Amino acid sequence: MAIVNYAARGERHLARLLEDQQISESNKEALLKFLKTYDVSEARRTIFFERIGPLLRCSSKVESVVHDYDRMCELFLELRQRYSTSSYGLYLSVSKRFAGWLNDGETPRAMQRIKRPSLAKSRRELSPRDMWTWEEGESTAQIEPSVQLRAMFLCQLDAGFRPSELL
Repeated sequence: MAIVNYAARGERHLARLLEDQQISESNKEALLKFLKTYDVSEARRTIFFERIGPLLRCSSKVESVVHDYDRMCELFLELRQRYSTSSYGLYLSVSKRFAGWLNDGETPRAMQRIKRPSLAKSRRELSPRDMWTWEEGESTAQIEPSVQLRAMFLCQLDAGFRPSELL
């Protein structure tokens, strides 16, 4: 069983969208029609509900705004500046999926022109110095008075985590 109850989490996010005063009734109706055909896992539905809000809020007629290149550029530039590359990519893919459904299966030309940035450019260059050596991990664990922290350091050492991945 999953640690997160995606069905309950997704329903909470959907309820928030439907209660949001900034989203027009016609956009809410379009969302509900879309959900009848959106056959994906509960985790994927939750991601969709978490990320579709900005597109629904940007206009009272989402069916027409997805064809407006200038408005889409403005919206996605704001999202790109606010979120990490991966999060921005989720906002973009969710919005394109919804816009494609609104446009009879074709992603609108205005949204086709908006591209996701390369993930390779956002990755850090890591060197062997970024990893703990076996000796550094053992010495850190030996001087640590807390049994819990000592176990954490040894787990980190054994699994080969970078310091930022566990601490």
